[in-house]
Amino acid sequence: QLYRYELDLAGFSDLLAEKDKAGVWRARADKRRDLINRYLWDEGSGFYWDYDLRTGQRLSGTPRSLASFVSLWAGVADQDQAARVVEHLRAFEYDHGLVACEVGWGDETEHNYPSGWPYSHWYVCSGLRAYGFHDQASRITMKWLRLISSEFAQTGAIRERHNVVDPSVPPPGRYPPQRGFAWTNSVFAALLARIVFGIEVARNDAELVSRPSFPREWAGEETQICLPSYPWPEGVILKQVAA
Repeated sequence: QLYRYELDLAGFSDLLAEKDKAGVWRARADKRRDLINRYLWDEGSGFYWDYDLRTGQRLSGTPRSLASFVSLWAGVADQDQAARVVEHLRAFEYDHGLVACEVGWGDETEHNYPSGWPYSHWYVCSGLRAYGFHDQASRITMKWLRLISSEFAQTGAIRERHNVVDPSVPPPGRYPPQRGFAWTNSVFAALLARIVFGIEVARNDAELVSRPSFPREWAGEETQICLPSYPWPEGVILKQVAA
């Protein structure tokens, strides 16, 4: 996240014609990316892990978690590293989305199996799309969108987290899933618009560009989308580009 913030600040500096500041932020981002890959990347497992400052080694005794996929969202991984991380998807993917960490970690808190969180789906699916793993991004996105849609249709509720292995069973945790969480609403809209329909705002803000990643079962079907003015600028034109 800090790496992305530094790139954002570099971009803001460019907009303000502060080239020297932009250079400083990019240099910090480059250094941080190198340190992340030096200390958190493990070539043997093909995964990013937490680093134990006390021992100077990878933190041991911890499960694989979706935190590793933040590297794809942030853009710190190279293409080969991204492909290695994607090989671990099978440890997290279930019928209704992604669990926060792999099965077998038994403290039963809300960030462990079988809980799935909206922001984790955003990190993973947007990262997959950024590195060209469109089928995986679309497949996981649709699983989670269908879960949220189904629950809303049945209960009228949008909740903060879900059991993505068996939605009929409440997810574990120190407290029950809270109702009406904005990150679920916003991630639902973002995944639908940004991943499934692949909508991006062009640099000149004059048009929206669509590079869809439709599920394979939609092939040959007519698909329509209705976009409100928010969060898109008013008066923009939607242009579809061949995927």
